[in-house]
Amino acid sequence: MKERRSEQRLMCSQLVVFRLGERAGTGQSHEAILEDISAVGACVQLTSPVLVGSAGELVVSKKRLRGTIRYCEFREIGYFVGIEFEPGVTWSEADFLPEHLLDPRTLKDRHEK
Repeated sequence: MKERRSEQRLMCSQLVVFRLGERAGTGQSHEAILEDISAVGACVQLTSPVLVGSAGELVVSKKRLRGTIRYCEFREIGYFVGIEFEPGVTWSEADFLPEHLLDPRTLKDRHEK
């Protein structure tokens, strides 16, 4: 499958609050696992599905990252939900640093000598 993302995603693992709804604080709140993140979007794991195209928000520390749900897929252990951040909303390591963060570009082939 061809990669369509414009930004490199960093793999991570951290509990976050995920909210659904048009206005912050008025929608449903869910505890979620942040799976990966980039400047323009993220993926979280949830226990129930969400509607593609709906508004969502990640809340981590004091940072709120609002956007639109682009996909929701069930994969063995839960629903993986992709959120594309709104224009003007970005994430950087200066905003918050997930507890477990890995840049896949730093991994080397184990068979290299």
